[in-house]
Amino acid sequence: MANYSKLRETAAKLIKANGKAITLTRTVQGAYNPATGGTTDTATTVIGNGVLLRYSNRDIDGTNVLSSDRKMIYAGQVPEVNDRYNLERIVSIETLDPDESGALMFTCQLRK
Repeated sequence: MANYSKLRETAAKLIKANGKAITLTRTVQGAYNPATGGTTDTATTVIGNGVLLRYSNRDIDGTNVLSSDRKMIYAGQVPEVNDRYNLERIVSIETLDPDESGALMFTCQLRK
């Protein structure tokens, strides 16, 4: 099996050099509190680097990919669906991990 550690380092360096620092916000719903009738949400941050791109016209189908969606090539802490970047949220994630030893990068679909 191939060793992807050098490629993982190279991908992270290229994304950092050609993109920018990205801070994602992840909100986790707390336990239900019967006294207040609600929950207390906790926000945490997920840090990495990313390159923000627009989808090409051939990728936009109006259902799965909208014309306002953006693509983010991301390296860093593992993102999750519903993490937020500014006013956009991640609606899907493709992970590039050819040897299942750790992701080289993530392709995230962002939607307002």
